[in-house]
Amino acid sequence: MARVISTPLFNRKYSIMARKVYTLLLTALMCFSLMGCDELFPSMKDVDGMFDGLPGKEASSNSAFLEVKHVEFSPNYKHFFVDVVQKRDIGPYDLSDSTVVKTKASETIDETILGRESALALTGIENVEAREISKLGIKMLVLADLTLGDSAVAYQRETLGEMRSSFGHDNLFVAFMYGDSLTETMPVTDYVISNYFVSKPAETKLLYRSVLAKKSEMTRRQGVWANAKRMTLVILSDAVLYQEDNAPIDPDHFILQQQLLAPDTLTSKYFSAYYVNISDNNMPADNSVVPLKVFCQNTGGVSMDKLDWTELKNCILGENGRELVTYRLQFVNPDGKVYRSVKRKLELAFYDAKSGKPITSTELTYSAGKVYDPIIVNGPPLWMVVIKGCVFGLVLMGLVYLVFQIIIPYVRYRLFLKKYVIEYQGGNMSVGNVMVSESCYLCKDKFEEGDQIVVKCEHTMHKSCWDENEYHCPEYGRHCQEGSHYYNRHNLLDFRNASFYLQWIMAGLLAALLAWVVFTILLHPWSDMVLEPTFLKTQGVASGTPEALKVMDEKASALDQFPLFGLLIGFFLTFGLAAMAISNRNPLQRIGEIFIRSILAAVCSYLIFALVEWLCFAFGIEEYEMYVDLIPWTLSSFVITYVSTAGTRIRLKMRMVLASVALSVLSMLVWNLFFSNTFLDFRVLLLLSFFVYAVSLAVFIAQAAPRSERYFLRIQGAVKETDVALYKWFLANPEYVVSIGHAAECALQMSWDVSGYVAPHQADVVMYKGAPCLIVLEEGVFRKNQKPLKVGDKLWLSHGVSFVIGKTTFTYIEKDS
Repeated sequence: MARVISTPLFNRKYSIMARKVYTLLLTALMCFSLMGCDELFPSMKDVDGMFDGLPGKEASSNSAFLEVKHVEFSPNYKHFFVDVVQKRDIGPYDLSDSTVVKTKASETIDETILGRESALALTGIENVEAREISKLGIKMLVLADLTLGDSAVAYQRETLGEMRSSFGHDNLFVAFMYGDSLTETMPVTDYVISNYFVSKPAETKLLYRSVLAKKSEMTRRQGVWANAKRMTLVILSDAVLYQEDNAPIDPDHFILQQQLLAPDTLTSKYFSAYYVNISDNNMPADNSVVPLKVFCQNTGGVSMDKLDWTELKNCILGENGRELVTYRLQFVNPDGKVYRSVKRKLELAFYDAKSGKPITSTELTYSAGKVYDPIIVNGPPLWMVVIKGCVFGLVLMGLVYLVFQIIIPYVRYRLFLKKYVIEYQGGNMSVGNVMVSESCYLCKDKFEEGDQIVVKCEHTMHKSCWDENEYHCPEYGRHCQEGSHYYNRHNLLDFRNASFYLQWIMAGLLAALLAWVVFTILLHPWSDMVLEPTFLKTQGVASGTPEALKVMDEKASALDQFPLFGLLIGFFLTFGLAAMAISNRNPLQRIGEIFIRSILAAVCSYLIFALVEWLCFAFGIEEYEMYVDLIPWTLSSFVITYVSTAGTRIRLKMRMVLASVALSVLSMLVWNLFFSNTFLDFRVLLLLSFFVYAVSLAVFIAQAAPRSERYFLRIQGAVKETDVALYKWFLANPEYVVSIGHAAECALQMSWDVSGYVAPHQADVVMYKGAPCLIVLEEGVFRKNQKPLKVGDKLWLSHGVSFVIGKTTFTYIEKDS
């Protein structure tokens, strides 16, 4: 950054104000490119859940009729599957039959419905239950009772419709009993359902006889039962077997009852019976139900007091050791769709195709992928992502170079011309109530009217002489503090044109680009080799076991890539910033020290992020909150800034470090602008976050960095203001000691200060760990705020630091070359 230096013509306070305004503008510019933390925007719902979803994780559902048991993706994430279990009867509907049932699916993020270009598209519904039942070889016969009233018969008809959705035409059969009649076994077709279920009240009902007849038919494998692996008889009746005078309806009632109660261990291996009460009042006589209950128990079945097909089905299938999913819904994703752990809600609604009447509905929330490791449907290969990021990074670095090398210097130069370059108008000319000399300080020629002259300092010059003298007055340095503004308009790429911050910013950008490339490449193997085994070990589970898969599925939300981020950004950013901060070393010593600092910062940053993540994992914190994120980001920023600058001439101020940390954390704000975009590859966008984090630290370190290798000790007060070139002593001999005192042998003999107390040898200025340092030898040395320094105290000298001895003020100044 160029310095705006005051002159006798322009008050010095404006230069200080201009520098502060420029710094604030630079900070504001960076804030607009920040990347972010959703907790600062409470309206952005569920963004904290960005770390808590993985493919295959069980989803939640709030429906009483349907329950979502599982969601999963195909290997390429093109297809999305939802497994649904029917918990309650929904009538004679098969949800997989698109001619009867219409399905509407809508996917939302933060209550915003996704458009067609990114939403899941339903491609089909499979009746998994029917398929699995067919594989199991289960065939079922329903013995229906038509002697009941119209409502009970209608109830049986509806139940048969539901049964057919699970067992199909080939595995479900029905037989009807009424009076003395028992029909043949017939498949449950639409014709049978529509025409056979007609109430036929009768005084007689041969229930036991009918049950035993159908059992004999099934166990002897007659007709359709020849190839059945398992046979199930379901008895739907009110079990009324006695007349009003308590005489049995069937004359062979007791003989048949004994046959019914006789245990049959041979057939129970492949035959089971179930009795369901279908009476109008649901209260059959106990002496009728008991034999049926025993019969069912002997065959491995059960009796039920109320007809619920879902419950009955679970009983029938439960004996086979299978918990079957009812339906599997298959969706297809559009290419390029991105999953990055944002919680999504999928709402499913089912309607009658003819009437449009709602049948049932359910919803589920799910998430997949991670912010730093997104899932992209048929996305580009990793090498293409890296190339795309490198191109983006290099273009951004080129734009930054263009701004700080050409645009900003040009704007400053135009301001310089407007403010300090004027047209000479003849004698008695004044600027700011100060008379302008009549001749050029350099060439000594008198000015003529119309000449362009430079009034940057009291040494007025021709504009042409100013340019020939490398854009400063002849006295700049020791006797002039303001007369310089370097701008080589003939060579815009002259590195001396650039803002001081350019080299620091470019070092941060290059470090961030390298860290991002390595981070993107190592993301998967690093997680597999380091993070997952570490977390599994804390749970006492061995890697690769089914228990490990379960733990990672349940706890994966706490497993993120922050430790790897801390390791890489700590190493590369410290390497780049330390390379800028360390000077006055031989090349080998400098490289070795930079490398050691980088390793130290990398290890510390990794441990900080890993510790926070491990604590979240151990305590079950699945959603990262602002206060959780703030801890590792803050500590790592301190580590990087401290390790990069410790022992150098850079003296960081606490408020500057805190500002850099705050800017780094706030750099995540812009994430909220992109979270609703389901086609944005966050891996490339993540590079911008790396850039902002690195540049923010680099700029704030640069605020305290020396501007050049030319540093002086400015003397004011008891003597005419003058600058002593400390750098010349230390460049000639780094071990040189600049002694200050009243004695004649002192390098700075304060003989000019006759009224103040000055000891013979008051203090020394030495080069200590690459930075100048004042060592107090005698009492009488004060800070600028009149705070005394004790004997033996060390005062690091950075730009602008002052101390007082006697009546003399010493100020450490660094000047641009």
